[in-house]
Amino acid sequence: MQFLQMESKSAATLVLRYKAQLIDLGLKEASVNRSIAAIKSLVNYAYEVGQCTWTLADIKSEKVKPYWDTTSITPDTFKKMLAVPDTNTLKGKRDYAQRILLWANALRREEISQCNIEDLDLESRVLSILGKGRGTQKESVDLQPKTCQALQDWLLCRIELDIKQPLFTSLRPNYGHRLTGDAIRKV
Repeated sequence: MQFLQMESKSAATLVLRYKAQLIDLGLKEASVNRSIAAIKSLVNYAYEVGQCTWTLADIKSEKVKPYWDTTSITPDTFKKMLAVPDTNTLKGKRDYAQRILLWANALRREEISQCNIEDLDLESRVLSILGKGRGTQKESVDLQPKTCQALQDWLLCRIELDIKQPLFTSLRPNYGHRLTGDAIRKV
């Protein structure tokens, strides 16, 4: 309430100082923007219900720099990548299943690294993932028949009976441990 009862110029100065501190701490632009947006949201609500007489509409967001190039590879390049794993081996079956799952569903490495066997329903051709920005809410992703076949081939050769185990695991040196998104990138 003390903040909301300040004069508009004093409140804006305080928020701008806070924003400068966040930037000085080395936070990314998106993180700074989230923090300032939370304050602006509080002030907007207080303004709407008559608890303050000003808003912070004049405080602008930081320009967010793109994190990385989000363009993709061509279908021909991807076909070449699918031809690399030797699908007669356990590692090849795993690597092929990962690649086709990532490509066919435009998934992120972290999304599939967090999946357990229980998240996969081959009969319904659905995989439940924790999508980016979804918190703990899982969303269903429809799978292509070829993707289901590749996943089934991998799981049948792996012979894992505990459905609570990770969908994709290391084959060496930490056999059975969940593959991280970075490990999937390296594969």
